[in-house]
Amino acid sequence: MEKNQKLFEIASIIKDWETETITVNLEPNSYVKDIVMIDFTEFKVFLENNDRLYYETHDCSTGEYISKAYTMTIYEYLDNTDFDYLEEDLYDYVVATCIDWSKALERVMEKVKTTSINHFNTYLS
Repeated sequence: MEKNQKLFEIASIIKDWETETITVNLEPNSYVKDIVMIDFTEFKVFLENNDRLYYETHDCSTGEYISKAYTMTIYEYLDNTDFDYLEEDLYDYVVATCIDWSKALERVMEKVKTTSINHFNTYLS
């Protein structure tokens, strides 16, 4: 199975604990600015809405089945989440909240215009 094509790639992620922001540097793309600043609180709401701060543990070591549910704080999440998962969640956040579809539409319209003119000129030749 082929991996889904991404709209953009994340170049780097910088967590600033003092200002409580995440700076996401993106590769140049047609959808969103190359630098996105995300407030911890806004990202936390996104993660809560998508059940990404929630996890469970299960234990049978005592012979009794014990299940516990936990909700991480945004600080625990940012400290303990594997980079790949953090990158995926930030990608989802940027796609859901930051994409400027008009920028992409302008690019498509310019491509259609150029292709149409080239086709017309070829037809006249």
